[in-house]
Amino acid sequence: AVASVIVLVVVAGLSGLLGTTDPPTIAVSGTSLQPLATGEAAIRDSGSGWWIRLELDGLPPATEGTYYEAWLWNDDGDGISVGTFHMRGGDAPVVLWSGVDPADYPSLWVTLEPEDGDPSASSDVMMRGRAEET
Repeated sequence: AVASVIVLVVVAGLSGLLGTTDPPTIAVSGTSLQPLATGEAAIRDSGSGWWIRLELDGLPPATEGTYYEAWLWNDDGDGISVGTFHMRGGDAPVVLWSGVDPADYPSLWVTLEPEDGDPSASSDVMMRGRAEET
């Protein structure tokens, strides 16, 4: 009975936190490789993972043979890929997914990757951002 009450309190508390109308966002900006690029990532817990909608401006299409990859990074230097895209069809929003809690991985990077089968992040970091601490 006590465990049931604790679960209900935790669920109610999380529902209050997640019930906001605007999802949390991370502002991203270009590095020296793409200084004019800007954007914002909206993040929402979907129950099956975290939905990330990335709106970008000033990031040119990746050339043939390359693509962009978005990553969440924690403060220990561990990165998790949350998806790939190329922007060759315009600057429509990019929808990404994360299986790790973005609260534990507060930094978002966009790298330019060669189509070489290497799953690790390249050193070509085009954009970076970090969740604001509240």
